[in-house]
Amino acid sequence: RLLAENEQSSRDVIIVNFRQRVLTGDPEGDVGHIAPVGAYDAARGRVLVLDPDRRWYEPYWVPVEVLLQGMTIQDPESGQSRGLLRIVMK
Repeated sequence: RLLAENEQSSRDVIIVNFRQRVLTGDPEGDVGHIAPVGAYDAARGRVLVLDPDRRWYEPYWVPVEVLLQGMTIQDPESGQSRGLLRIVMK
């Protein structure tokens, strides 16, 4: 629901916190990572991740299920799941 609302609005931003390796497949990316969502393709069930680590990654599309998997992995230090931040501008 949040992804669909975000895609229809120019007044909010979603930033996801995820385990980088889950989304990129990079074995050296077994770290927490954050990135804004650039777009949501509901028909294909994919999310465009605007990865800020431009030295190694260009923006990439991932299936929603993969994004959710990367977001639900617990942080080893805090014991908390990762997640998302939604900023809505009035």
